[in-house]
Amino acid sequence: MHGMSFDHQTIGSLLVNLAWERGDSPATMTQRMGLGWSIWTRDMDRSLGDRAVQLISVATGLPCDQVRAMTLTRRLQDAGIPTQRNGFQRWLTPIGIYHRQRLRYGQLFCPVCLQTGPAQLRLAWRLASNWVCSTHTVLLRDGCAQCGTPFAPMRHDALMLARCDRCLAPLRTPVEPASQTECHLQIRVQSLWRQAMAGDGQQLASFHEALTAVVRRDPQFRLSGEPWNFWRVAERRELLVNVAQATLAGPASHSSLMRGVGLKKTSKPGRRRCTGLPADPSARAAKLMQLAARVRFARRPKARIARNA
Repeated sequence: MHGMSFDHQTIGSLLVNLAWERGDSPATMTQRMGLGWSIWTRDMDRSLGDRAVQLISVATGLPCDQVRAMTLTRRLQDAGIPTQRNGFQRWLTPIGIYHRQRLRYGQLFCPVCLQTGPAQLRLAWRLASNWVCSTHTVLLRDGCAQCGTPFAPMRHDALMLARCDRCLAPLRTPVEPASQTECHLQIRVQSLWRQAMAGDGQQLASFHEALTAVVRRDPQFRLSGEPWNFWRVAERRELLVNVAQATLAGPASHSSLMRGVGLKKTSKPGRRRCTGLPADPSARAAKLMQLAARVRFARRPKARIARNA
């Protein structure tokens, strides 16, 4: 990943570093810049409006295009991936911001990178396809090893001091080295991103399709009830390694990616396989309870509810 075009610093990381240099809190600095403190209540690393881009450009001296290039939406667009400003986004890990607190484990980090500096967050650490820091060949983490809190780098100088914002435990340890096989597989996955950013995104799309198909058809993964990019990094690691070993161990092609997991492309890729219920009454009841727990009802927009009320 080192030196790749999609491995740059995020907007939030840039602003935190700038506030540290000026001796301000991030919220105070953005208030003075005209961005307001509320910018920290949303995922600015994902996308920014034109006005915010202009204000950051003036404050940092960076061209507007370079500021936009530091957002995840721009990186996905460069790879030819359809994007949307809000809601579910393919390949991205959610951080679940609520009142400036992060409820989900979507922000990954490398303990060695935080220890050796500079204190920065890479755009690649928000991509669900990454689980290894190729620079230091260690496994990425997504939270505090002591209290289990999600990594919140923008609160209480957690990024600059490399500590948990809740219990203040250091985030530089423990360090878990990745195996040689995992490092090789991570490099192969990153090569798919390079190809996509060069204009050939077919293999990256096939890899995503293979991951999604395994999650839908394998009961072990399907029980989570959420898309695989919402999982914690340890769970995604198992999935990514298994699928990457089956599809990316050798020279990859579009056809080999699909054959590796034994799938056939259909006209309805989102359709799930039907499974029979056990004959035993108690086992059937347990199975039905599992199915009911995975049901998700779509939310109705507030405006529509008001009109129909």
